[in-house]
Amino acid sequence: MSNLFEVTQSAAEKILEISKQEQKEGFGLRVRMGQGGCSGPQYQLGLEDKQTEGDQVLDQHGLKVFMDGATLEALKGGKLEWIEGPQGAGFKLHNPN
Repeated sequence: MSNLFEVTQSAAEKILEISKQEQKEGFGLRVRMGQGGCSGPQYQLGLEDKQTEGDQVLDQHGLKVFMDGATLEALKGGKLEWIEGPQGAGFKLHNPN
C-alpha cells in the first residue's frame, strides 16, 4: 500500500480484467484531475500504455498507476476501491482532502 494513493486489490484486479477484455493488456491506469464544479474537482480514469513526462508512477497489486504531480497531491492519502452491492458495482474514489 502506498501512503500517497492506494488502489485496493479488488480495484486493481477489476482494472486488469477490463484491460484484458479491451485487448489493452500491459496498460496502466491514468488518474487525472478534470474540471471542478460546485462539489469540487472531478477525476477521470482511463487506460494508457505509457507514462508521460512529469508523471509519478505507482505500482499497486501489479497495476501501474500514472498520475501527474497536481493530481497526486490532490489525492494524497486517497484510495480507489471496487465496490459491489445491492445497488450495483463500480469504482469509488475516496479523497480525504
